Amino acid sequence: MLKSILITFLMIGLLIGCRHDSSNIVVTTTGQIIANEQLAENTDADFIFYNDIVFVFSRTESIETPKDLEEIAKIESDYHFENHIDTVSATKLPPGTKIFKSDTLDILFVEQDEEYLIYEGIPEG
Repeated sequence: MLKSILITFLMIGLLIGCRHDSSNIVVTTTGQIIANEQLAENTDADFIFYNDIVFVFSRTESIETPKDLEEIAKIESDYHFENHIDTVSATKLPPGTKIFKSDTLDILFVEQDEEYLIYEGIPEG
């Protein structure tokens, strides 16, 4: 009898001790790691965080036919490590700034003062 009570308490203790609490799990993506590396190397870094990809400012260019560009998003907030990976954020551009895609997957355009800023994606790995 004493043995079965002891085994019961041990089983209850194991079940309580092995309980999985997923509310404290923090997920860090490759894009977040790259973004934080960019900020660690240069606290004045200019990039857009879009679809878990970091797009770094490359250059400014005049584009003759902006109608060919398709708006895909707007900057939602300033970049912070704590932002959700679905949040479109930037380090320099203000919220509301329109982002356009190009024919090349790793390039984004941002219209500013009748010119387009070009941001190039940093590949993983």
